[in-house]
Amino acid sequence: LAQPPRLHPGHAQKLLSLNSPPLFPPLFSSAHSVPSLHYSLWKVQARKRPGRVTTQAFLCALSLTQMSISQLPLPNSLDEPYHNSYVEIEKKLKSVTTVESFVQCLCGLVNDQEMEGLKPWHDKLAASYQSIVGHCLALPELFPHGTLPFLAPGSDQTISLSLAQSRCLNAHRFIGSFRTLEQHRTKWPLNLTHWLLKRPSRFPEGQAYLECLLDYFADHPPGSTDEKTRAVTFTRCVLTDKDAPKWEMSDAIISAAEVIDDGTGIGDVPGEVLTDFANEDIGPSVAATQEEIIFGFFPELQPAVLFAGRMEDNEAIVMRGAKRAGKSCGYGDSLRYLGRCSSEEHEATILAIDASISRYGVNGRLQQLRPDAMARELNKAFVGFRGVAQSAHEPAILATGKWGCGVFGGDMDIKHTVQSMACAALGGCLRLKFYCIENDAFSQRLRQAQPHLDGKSVREVYQALEQYAKYVEHTQGQAVPFYSFLAEPRRAWREIT
Repeated sequence: LAQPPRLHPGHAQKLLSLNSPPLFPPLFSSAHSVPSLHYSLWKVQARKRPGRVTTQAFLCALSLTQMSISQLPLPNSLDEPYHNSYVEIEKKLKSVTTVESFVQCLCGLVNDQEMEGLKPWHDKLAASYQSIVGHCLALPELFPHGTLPFLAPGSDQTISLSLAQSRCLNAHRFIGSFRTLEQHRTKWPLNLTHWLLKRPSRFPEGQAYLECLLDYFADHPPGSTDEKTRAVTFTRCVLTDKDAPKWEMSDAIISAAEVIDDGTGIGDVPGEVLTDFANEDIGPSVAATQEEIIFGFFPELQPAVLFAGRMEDNEAIVMRGAKRAGKSCGYGDSLRYLGRCSSEEHEATILAIDASISRYGVNGRLQQLRPDAMARELNKAFVGFRGVAQSAHEPAILATGKWGCGVFGGDMDIKHTVQSMACAALGGCLRLKFYCIENDAFSQRLRQAQPHLDGKSVREVYQALEQYAKYVEHTQGQAVPFYSFLAEPRRAWREIT
């Protein structure tokens, strides 16, 4: 989709000797990523230069086979599991004339289940249902070949969706059109049916997301002016073994991250790149942790759940161009929607990186300090940071924080150190701003540790982590945090002997 397929060196040399154009131009929009288009272009070229395109024709056929694997069927596809189920959906949607008939249509599309979640939002649904229906009916026009590109693991790719395509996919998620495919491998629901069916008292965070989405559809009916001026892109970044830094030998110099603990949060400052403390499967979920809140109030990112394959240990995903649609406060069960964002909201860049899941306590800390675990986290942060820095015209500012330190069980000192080391390996192409809860103990410890990190090489800090691992193992659960150890290692050892 986003680049020519990988070819055997001999075949590639033959193609170069033919002085031919690339096999596949980087056409990212699913409305244009059509094998037949490329095949017809090559047939024309074959007629012009018979006898000189044998290798091209063979490789083109091979590539078309690979390309078909990278396409996911949509409801208007003739392929399994849909068999053009859109025809029946279209028939039902075209019969909708009132908000009551729209709710009745929804009940029919989800096996006649009661829409408990929609009951509090009758007025908002009345303002948005026509927009939802219109976006749903645009599916054949926006995706005429019934396919959606798949952001497959293992290769650097970019998929771009126009706002019209993004809204069309979200509208079909709203009415429950999608079915899980083998390629998805995601933990999360593809459709929004769980938002609509659950009682508000049992799913308050879902009500916040639902209210925001209804406002978004009401504000952006089909044909909105921004559909022609903006797109949302999703890029998978992959780190090869050859490109991975040798962390234990790196002389890159660490610059201490700026610590923010004044009540400002990640995403509050325009122009900063947001770090999504992601799961390996990105997308909107059924909870209200940091990643779910990002996707819940950035509706233009939500279609990623349909096509973004699971991230491997050496991969990250960078999303660009989406705008926040709603303001919120709270976390978990206390999450609340505070209303629409301004129309002047800036376009955001969001980096999704997933941390390893660790056990709590001393065993979890030792687990994170193992060489293989350290390499995994350093490489994960590095590939994501590099993906952000590569497209920036000047050093980007990355807003980050306690990555992997919630339910994933990560150690705050270690995770901050990992991010600082990964940033240093980019040689000044990225600046970190580390957001903490206002005046918490960690932010104070972090400020005290800054002089002991600033100006140190990655190699020196890596060696300090190795020494800390020995110390943690020796103390049997009595270890001080890493930054306390880094400031006074001799004192830390002395206190346990």
